Amino acid sequence: MGLDTKTWHGRFLKSIEIGFKRLVLRIYVFFGGVKKARGKFDPQKVKKVLFIRHDKLGDMVISLPIFHNLKKKFPHIEIDLVCGKDNYEIVRTDPHIRKAYFYHKKPLRDWENVKAMRRENYDCVADLIFGASVTATILVSLIAGRGFKLGVGKLHYAKYFDRTVESERGVHHIINSTGQILNLFGLDLADCDMRPRLYLEDEDFKPGREFVGSLKEKYDTVVCVNLSAGRPARTWPMEKYLKIIMMLLDEYPDWVFALNYAPSEYWKAEKILEKYDGRVVPIPKGLNIRQVAGMMKYYDFLLTPDTSLTHLASAFDLPSVVMFSGDDSNFNEWGPYNQKVRAVRSPDFYRIEQVEPEALFEAFKKVAAEEKAASHEKAS
Repeated sequence: MGLDTKTWHGRFLKSIEIGFKRLVLRIYVFFGGVKKARGKFDPQKVKKVLFIRHDKLGDMVISLPIFHNLKKKFPHIEIDLVCGKDNYEIVRTDPHIRKAYFYHKKPLRDWENVKAMRRENYDCVADLIFGASVTATILVSLIAGRGFKLGVGKLHYAKYFDRTVESERGVHHIINSTGQILNLFGLDLADCDMRPRLYLEDEDFKPGREFVGSLKEKYDTVVCVNLSAGRPARTWPMEKYLKIIMMLLDEYPDWVFALNYAPSEYWKAEKILEKYDGRVVPIPKGLNIRQVAGMMKYYDFLLTPDTSLTHLASAFDLPSVVMFSGDDSNFNEWGPYNQKVRAVRSPDFYRIEQVEPEALFEAFKKVAAEEKAASHEKAS
């Protein structure tokens, strides 16, 4: 787990880490490590491209439209990835990806991968991490050699790249900001489908098909309530979960509510089950991230903090109500991209804990009413 930059000690340690990496980059540049490509970048001549995307699961999800649109425009281009152990699962069976390399954060193992990637002689290496990432900048330079180095939102690090597209942070949605790298290949985002789409296998859908299917034999509608978040700032208090579930049970007597949880937080589901049973059920234990994603296909609605689950649900057009902090910049970047997502924002700049159950309940009722009306209209 990364450092929590919402705490003073997390910010302090992160500043030390970044400072050290910047020193390494300066030494690398001083000894001629960054080499500019020769000639003009011509996307028509690109046969093989490597994308750097070794960060979080949600970051990989929002990058999927880049791979899919690039492959649609240039079917002959081979697309490879540098990814992390966790976000690799999102693209493991994606037919647009030829090969994936892991970034382990272990110098010896990573150096072996760097040498393997250098032997591929990529026409270009593209850094999809929006902003000035020292690690990604060094990786791009090490792997690309004299190949073209592309980036998005690199600001003062743009000098280490051959071509970049710049966008002001916190103004545009991250899908569009990152997706602008397609402009370098001659694609206009207005002509692209920028909705994330997942390629899963039947075994990934099986738990959802069986679990949600069994619930729908008894109940009209299945709502997923997500209890977990990746950061403390995105954690909603248990007493508020208990209250919203009570309100939902009273409002929708023919609906059932499935509790989603991180493996380490099953205790949250247990606490809710102590008070409510029957129409409140936990999802099966032991599911992997692909199976959790596959379950999004079968739910009718999702209620969740702002987490990677939001992006997975968006890939299946699942109507969702999502809690966000009061940070406008973060909301502009990571807020709803899919029209089926309704946002409820906290008055607190950093944390969602001040979102009140009543506000969440009213937003959910509106989404539910809109979806049910649209469903009836489509059926008639």
